[in-house]
Amino acid sequence: ARLPSDDQEWMDAIDALLYARRLSNRIAQLQSAGESALGALWRGGAGDLNDAARKARAYLALLNSVRDGQAPAEAVHALKETAQIGGFDALSQAAAEAANALQAHKSAIANLHAALDMDIRARFGADGGIASLTFAKQSALLGEWARRLPELDNLIGFNNGVAQVRDEGLGALVEIAENHAGASEHLTRLLERARYESIIDRAYAERPEIGGFDLAIHSDAIRRFAERDRASLEDNRSRVASAHWRGLPDMRAAGEVAILRREFERRRRHMPIRKLMRRAGNAIQAVKPVFMMSPLSIANYIPPDSVGFDMVIFDEASQVKPVDALGALMRAEQVVVVGDTQQLPPTSFFDSMAEGDEDDEEEAVSADVESVLGLCRAQGLPVETLRWHYRSRHESLIALSNREFYGGDLVVFASPDFDRAQTGLRFHYLPNAVYENSRNRDEAKAVAQAVMEHARREPNLTLGVAAFSIRQADAIRDELETLRRQDVSQELFFAAHPNEPFFVKNLENVQGDERDVIYISVGYGRDASGQVRMNFGPLNKEGGHRRLNVLITRSRLRCHVFANLKSQDIALNRTRARGVAAFKTFLQYAETGKMPADTPTESGRDFGSPFQKTLADEIRARGYEVHEEVASGGKFIDMAVVDPNMRGRYALGVEFDGAAYHSARWARDRDRLRDQVLEGLGWRLHRVWSTDYFSNPKREVDRVVAEIESAIFESQTRQSAQNDALSAPPPPAARQPEVAPNTPPEPPAPDGVRRSEGVSETRGFAAPPYEIASPEIRLGKYELHEAPSRRLADAISEIVRVEGPVRRDEVARRIANAVGLNRVGSRIRENVNKAIAAAVKRKRVSMRGEFLWDPEMKTPTVRDRVVLPAQQRKIELIAPEEIDQALLSAVRRAFGIGVEDAIVEAAKSLGFAQTSAGIRKTIRARVRDLLKRGALAADGDLLRIGD
Repeated sequence: ARLPSDDQEWMDAIDALLYARRLSNRIAQLQSAGESALGALWRGGAGDLNDAARKARAYLALLNSVRDGQAPAEAVHALKETAQIGGFDALSQAAAEAANALQAHKSAIANLHAALDMDIRARFGADGGIASLTFAKQSALLGEWARRLPELDNLIGFNNGVAQVRDEGLGALVEIAENHAGASEHLTRLLERARYESIIDRAYAERPEIGGFDLAIHSDAIRRFAERDRASLEDNRSRVASAHWRGLPDMRAAGEVAILRREFERRRRHMPIRKLMRRAGNAIQAVKPVFMMSPLSIANYIPPDSVGFDMVIFDEASQVKPVDALGALMRAEQVVVVGDTQQLPPTSFFDSMAEGDEDDEEEAVSADVESVLGLCRAQGLPVETLRWHYRSRHESLIALSNREFYGGDLVVFASPDFDRAQTGLRFHYLPNAVYENSRNRDEAKAVAQAVMEHARREPNLTLGVAAFSIRQADAIRDELETLRRQDVSQELFFAAHPNEPFFVKNLENVQGDERDVIYISVGYGRDASGQVRMNFGPLNKEGGHRRLNVLITRSRLRCHVFANLKSQDIALNRTRARGVAAFKTFLQYAETGKMPADTPTESGRDFGSPFQKTLADEIRARGYEVHEEVASGGKFIDMAVVDPNMRGRYALGVEFDGAAYHSARWARDRDRLRDQVLEGLGWRLHRVWSTDYFSNPKREVDRVVAEIESAIFESQTRQSAQNDALSAPPPPAARQPEVAPNTPPEPPAPDGVRRSEGVSETRGFAAPPYEIASPEIRLGKYELHEAPSRRLADAISEIVRVEGPVRRDEVARRIANAVGLNRVGSRIRENVNKAIAAAVKRKRVSMRGEFLWDPEMKTPTVRDRVVLPAQQRKIELIAPEEIDQALLSAVRRAFGIGVEDAIVEAAKSLGFAQTSAGIRKTIRARVRDLLKRGALAADGDLLRIGD
């Protein structure tokens, strides 16, 4: 290179050298950053800087793309690694492979689109379909499709349905369903409503009387009819009394009236009744037109030629011999005979009874003699059967008689006390009692002690004791007399209830009696050697079953059976007496709560189809015990799964759409009534449809298993609650209420409700009784589950005003009951919850946890729930704040009380006679909370009101 030729060139060269030096220094300063950023491209500034600059700009653009989310961060690291090894050719090769793979991916996506025949734009909102998504979203979507491939049949079915809907000209519905989330559910309900409304409109058009129906008018008409019907009965009584008054004889008259007048004035030497009836019978009949007499009294006191009657009514006619009834029949224009052919016939059982051994007592039973009831039936008189059973307040008290003696024809109203906590049939097994010398002393002692306990705990309930034999009745009287002498504090009970006094009778004398509670003492049973003679006194003779029927139907609320034997101890192959056979069935029912024919059993009949058998095998493989074709009362359950925690009970019944299902003549029978009846008997049912099973067997098996587990859990929960109740200690003995012997009886309590007497004496603090709201709800054309919230808001507000604080579920129950429904389904509960939310929003009620409050209520009132049905008397239905007030009140009254005593007193004031483990646990938690808040204070072992 030549040197500069002039000054200018020298100056330019010097400037270039200085610039190069500055660049060299700058490059040196950027050495670390250049190596970090460009790696091998830097090469200490010795490389092609223009090429490096170009590549640096490209690298910077890549970083910006990563920052903006247009390229993955991994691309930067890959570029650096490739540059470091100088493998840009490898990078180019990888890019080419990626381009080929991308093209193959696009081709595969296109093939998938073609195979699915999918509306790409409608599904993805773009023409590219799946390819319009990022690779991450594509991977997630395709993976989800692969996992749900077995559901492709459902998609095909859906598409077929969509096509059918479009063919029907309802394509707009498809558009709505595609563009609005949740539209399918709402559309279904709207279409159902439209269909139902069209049916209603048609019914209104075709039947004007339906169109003119108005709930308010109809309800008012029913109310007015009920009021006027009751008023009519009262009016008839007044009319009869008025007619009788107008027909009274003038006591100033002569003749028969004068005879009566003279007899009234006499103090002694009155005319014999028979002679008086002959001489002044018509006047007597005018004063007293109704005579209440036994047939023999009519023969003794009313001469045939004296007076006659328009009507004679025989009550308990099965016990009246025709020869005894003849005199009354001859004196009547009409006769009404009321009796029961399944109850005691006329008998001379005790006519020749004398002291002797038990065999003599059995031989004294004479053959049944036909009654006037049988005579009238034989003459072909018109017969009316009274089918409504009025006495028993629990179905278990009449169930056996209804089946054994009345062919199941009685109409029995079920009790809400299905667990027999307060009512029903109960069995007391006395294995150590011994039957000897024609009586059972140990059993008599147990019965006498039970009587005294009843007098202490429930003196308001009338009581009677019925024994199988005279000797057993005498033994009970002796033991009871001893106990009464030892404890005279209960004598008021035995003097109370003048209309239904306490009694101890044998079964021959108990017909016509009824009491709230009946104790039955069998007496007969195991002797000292453990043997049971098939000797049950009058039950062994002809007509013994009638005596048993009378005996076991005397109670209104409860019947307690005391015996030292069980049903399996009675061997029917040793006796043919129908009475003994019926007694065996009665004992089994009392022990187990189930009658033999009501116990579901495996029939052994083959399954209706192979898929049912396959499903049963699958369930067995999961570890469950399965019974096939279970028969209950002549009806079959296709498959039943045994509850592993309660071996005598089925957890779940499984029904199939097999031959039995398709053979039903009516949809109502197969789809509603049959399940309704079975569920009413306690079954939990699950149905398996063959089409679903064939499409996806595993899914159907999983569904059945899930139902089984749910049923078992529900059973465990219920059993745990029952065990808590059974393990609860008995309540302390109550002081006897002061009931005078001649105090008029209190009116009977409502059905199924135990009346509480002497609250202030027996239960301490007397809280006001819990009041149940009875709202009036007018639904109009709506069903309850679809009624607008504004129509339910008033009812919710009224319920909360009367019962608040009240649990939300109880509000739903009250609303359902107000419109005549007995259960609250999921749709009703959902609609009521919506109405509650609306009421809370409008500040008509307030919500604290699960309880609704009156907005103006600050502190709840403690209320006594003893009058409520058992299913509504639960501790979880009481607001914590009300429990707190009960505790504070108990502590305040006592000025200091132990924790356990405070819990018992609080429970009593809330209406719980017994404090189960569950109740104690709940109230104890409230004690801890009150202590924590300072409302209560601990003073040693005592609780006091806090600061």
